[in-house]
Amino acid sequence: MQSSKVFLVVISLNIFALRPADAQVTDSGRAAMTASVTAAKQTLEAGRLPKIAQAEAGVKQAAAAVENYFLPITSTANKEKWIQYVATEPLIQAIDAGESDTKILELAHHCHSRLIANQDGLELAPLRQLRDRVDELMVAVRYKDADKSIKLLDQQLTSFNERIGKLAGIPSAEEAASIAAIAKLIDESNQGTTVLPTIRQLFSRPNVVISVGSALVQQAASQVVQRSRAINDCILGTRVVGNGTLSGLVTAHTMPSFGQARVELILSARFNSQSTGYNGPVRLKTLGDGEVRSSRTVFISEAGVSLSPTATSATLSSKITSIIHPLKIVRKIATKRAAEQKPKADAIARERLRNQVGSEFENQVAQAVANHSTSKRDSAMAKARTTLMRLNLSEPSRMVGSNEHAIFLEATQAAPNQLAAINSAPPLMPGSFDLAIQLHESTVDNVAARILAGRTMSGKQLDRLMALATNAESAVAGDAVDEENFSIDFAKLRPIIFEARDQTVRVGIRGTRFKQGERELARPLEITATYRPVILQDGSSYLERTGDVGVDFPGARRLTISQVALKRSIQNLFGDRFPPTLLEQTLLLPATLPIDSLKNKPLRAQSIDSQDGWLSITAK
Repeated sequence: MQSSKVFLVVISLNIFALRPADAQVTDSGRAAMTASVTAAKQTLEAGRLPKIAQAEAGVKQAAAAVENYFLPITSTANKEKWIQYVATEPLIQAIDAGESDTKILELAHHCHSRLIANQDGLELAPLRQLRDRVDELMVAVRYKDADKSIKLLDQQLTSFNERIGKLAGIPSAEEAASIAAIAKLIDESNQGTTVLPTIRQLFSRPNVVISVGSALVQQAASQVVQRSRAINDCILGTRVVGNGTLSGLVTAHTMPSFGQARVELILSARFNSQSTGYNGPVRLKTLGDGEVRSSRTVFISEAGVSLSPTATSATLSSKITSIIHPLKIVRKIATKRAAEQKPKADAIARERLRNQVGSEFENQVAQAVANHSTSKRDSAMAKARTTLMRLNLSEPSRMVGSNEHAIFLEATQAAPNQLAAINSAPPLMPGSFDLAIQLHESTVDNVAARILAGRTMSGKQLDRLMALATNAESAVAGDAVDEENFSIDFAKLRPIIFEARDQTVRVGIRGTRFKQGERELARPLEITATYRPVILQDGSSYLERTGDVGVDFPGARRLTISQVALKRSIQNLFGDRFPPTLLEQTLLLPATLPIDSLKNKPLRAQSIDSQDGWLSITAK
């Protein structure tokens, strides 16, 4: 029986939840944030700022720990390659030589960036600790001038409270990012212990939602049952020989549950039999007819999969069609005795049918879950955790559940000093999807801030990043990328722009410097594209870019003639890098799924909704 394998799909797809959008910045929320920031402002203290000497010592100790770690477990040549890769030696030399803060920050950021990549080995504890110490050094350098830092913090907190007073409804992407930046600023400067918890309490809702509809669960679990078996029993001293047929269907029903998903597997079948009973010289021809219903609930949680006891019920009635014996008197006695024993015989046969079908159903469900769920789930989770560690990302918190329309799991992607969503995902129409993905702006911002903030990336690296994000091949050939020879420094605040508002999706890059060959533009810039949903006649949807790629320079300073020319060059470079359409391709479910009915199943985007910071995509 393949029906229980549906739960492997649930685990492997990371199913998320359906909940209404029901939160915004309220008067009490503004008051709480303002009060906590005001308290922090009144107690600013230079003595609590990160200490540069302590941070420098931490980097040196962590670098030595890396060297000592590799010394006994790998060759000298490989150890030297690692030391060269992490690039701590130039940083330590600059610290010892008393180089400028600018130089130390440059070298520290270079080292930090090299320690963030999906590369084998970067998940090792000594390398992650080195990354943390380098991060602490960059923070300490920024606060090296204590008096100046306290004054700047005071100004920023004053400005923050002014902006908080003007907030209403759901904050814009820029407002939410600014709030997150202030919360992080106060946290890393060790000022105000209540600010971050107060703000995080308001911005604490899950920011990723992926749902699998009950129709897909049903498709995976549905199985026609058609079995025949030989009957060879002994009931009340009568040997019964014949053939029985079980015909039915296995179905699955999702059930309301939070903290774990509940799916009830139900076998509904009809039983028919033809048999002959032998009791001494008498033979009894019998027809049997009955129904069997067996059910078992599967529970899916973060701890794994568990099963309820199996509940089985059965009805069965029999009809003696003939009694065979050469003597009439014997047939008459046999008919009378059969009539007397029939209720008891039917009850015995019914119980045996119930036990046999129930036991078989129970064992097959248990075997399917045991064979496929635990090992594959653990392997997938281990791989995901390794990738997260390499990329300096926190493991998302998760909550598994289900309702009448879907199996779900809610996830929150946010580091301890980051914010999640202030509002929940918009509700989805029940029955309108097989698979739905809902992504909040804070997810992209949190991931990008950890991986890309302040990082320098070449055109070739950028193409790989964008191809990964769009699940497509780069629109620009590799040779052309090399000839373009450009690079961009990502901004520290919102390095990746992702805005889902008013049925419009705006995506792009925010940088602080752009360089192409000998030409350089050392000022803030935004390179963006805007997409809107398009609905086709067959009901499917995709995102279509509206207009050209935009290149903007925040601030009032006018561009020079050379900068205007460089702006046109940037537009040309990114005109093809933001594809004209997104989500127009058919998605195929993996061929490795253990459920034949779902292998390579095609899915097309059916609806694309963009509102209040959430991008919701349903597929069928």
